[in-house]
Amino acid sequence: MRNRYLARLRLSRVRCNENIARLESMLAFQRSRREAIEAAIQDLAPELQLPPPNRKPNPVFKRGEVTRLTLKVMRLASRWRHR
Repeated sequence: MRNRYLARLRLSRVRCNENIARLESMLAFQRSRREAIEAAIQDLAPELQLPPPNRKPNPVFKRGEVTRLTLKVMRLASRWRHR
């Protein structure tokens, strides 16, 4: 039993490594594609300032939390207005 479980775990590990390698190559391709697109944009509009490609996380709010809170407040306000 233990050997079969260990064999399945090793096979799962191999599959994970294969997936990671595939995703890393896809990521490298997408990065080079983004660079080519940004170069084309700069050729057409050199005055255009592009934002940095990586979004830094907000230390106060999780991703999408401000939107959820805003919608919640708007829903509550509309309920109070209709009373």
